[in-house]
Amino acid sequence: MRIMVVTNLFPPEMLGGYEVLCREMTEYLAGRHEVRVLTSLGGLYGPREAVTPDRDHGVPLPGVDYELAQVLPAPVGYALERSHNPRLFDPGATRLHRGFDQASAALLLREIRDYRPDVVYMFNPLGSGPVGLLAVAAASVPLVVHLEDAMDLTMADAIRDDEPLRGLLASAKARAWAISCSSVILPGNAMFGSFERVDLLPNWLRLGAFAVGADDATGGARSTRTGEGGGIRAVSFGQILAHKGVDRAVGAAEVYNDRHGALTLDVFGDVGNPFAKELQARAERSRHRDRLRFRGRLARERLLAELPSYDVALLPLPESEPFGLVVIEALAAGCPVVTTSPCGATEWLSASEEYVPVAPGASPEAIASALHAALGSGQLARMRQRAAGVVAERFDLETVVGPRVEEILAEAAAELGPPSLEEGIRAAERLLYMRRLSGWAARPGPSRGDRFRYRLADEVVAMGDRVGIPWGAVRDRARRAGHLARRAGTLRRR
Repeated sequence: MRIMVVTNLFPPEMLGGYEVLCREMTEYLAGRHEVRVLTSLGGLYGPREAVTPDRDHGVPLPGVDYELAQVLPAPVGYALERSHNPRLFDPGATRLHRGFDQASAALLLREIRDYRPDVVYMFNPLGSGPVGLLAVAAASVPLVVHLEDAMDLTMADAIRDDEPLRGLLASAKARAWAISCSSVILPGNAMFGSFERVDLLPNWLRLGAFAVGADDATGGARSTRTGEGGGIRAVSFGQILAHKGVDRAVGAAEVYNDRHGALTLDVFGDVGNPFAKELQARAERSRHRDRLRFRGRLARERLLAELPSYDVALLPLPESEPFGLVVIEALAAGCPVVTTSPCGATEWLSASEEYVPVAPGASPEAIASALHAALGSGQLARMRQRAAGVVAERFDLETVVGPRVEEILAEAAAELGPPSLEEGIRAAERLLYMRRLSGWAARPGPSRGDRFRYRLADEVVAMGDRVGIPWGAVRDRARRAGHLARRAGTLRRR
């Protein structure tokens, strides 16, 4: 198959697990099919040479080749909102973030015309005019959308009062299929129409990245390690944000030390946001401060290598968590997990057999009690023996999830889309010419086709200049757009 992957960010430009998953699945597919990735100009973190390995969150798979077309506008508004820092939120970015952007949609159509894919596999379109990208792709080629969050819910404020835009989104979804990582996010993806078909498929891991000992792989026994001065070694890792439950993990460690004995908790994650800084300060004021250690952010490979040395992972995620990749990362490393039931990841696991369940929003006291009971009954030891096998059986990219994604894409290529690519492209062109949501108007003079190209070029170049991307780092297509932009004096703002 010829597959076009569309995503707002692609590593090393990334915000979290969504981008890691996108690259891993792209590399899996590229080892078996012809793949082109259409993504943004990037520049969220400055020049590419300034991106550090610690931010990369994963090493590219060697020997896998695919095209990378960085031509979409950088999703700056989306990135700022996803930072969860209210001081960085820019309400003026909602047109690109959540609505229809004619330049992004036109660039996608141009890539489809050039590349002629059998299927478009869309990961995260937010920040790059998602309604336009979905509408153009669904009109022209078979489309499969990979859902890792509540997309409709995120777009709701921008399109709720725009009936034509809601109708365009509903029409696009009715002609597309979706893959969802859990049922948790299904309601938030059905606010403005439904996909023709939705397959539930869990997130995945590339298991070769995990340093799991031979005993774990064979289900053999392994002794419990102790923290400094004896006791249990626990870990919490991932984003340190208010809704992720890290504060309750820290509270549970304090309660456990008060009631049951020594427990050392290591917290891994970026402490740059206000919530994380306050939580770290609270831990430093605690009477158990020597056992509450904030160790900062580690590159993913270094973190995964650390996980097997812990007795348990405390991950009391919110009930609304779409999946929670940290849960299966811990299990793959042979580290038993205390986590919320239900949440996205636990849909794919058996409570009390494969993880220690706690109720949504469980108090630190409840989490500490659940951990103490699991340790006393030998439950954690049994879970450790099974953990790596459970992940290999259900979440391995190479043997379980990847082949299923291939099947879905092949079925979509055979069953979806217009009668011919040419007919689909003409339908998408009509859609683009009719939409008047880009905010641009043209003075009399140029033909309609010229006005369209000028509008497209001006948007691309302006966004590139705004995020400071040197044109030499962009494909020839963007340089041609820059040439057109020099003739764009016929444009004015409405």
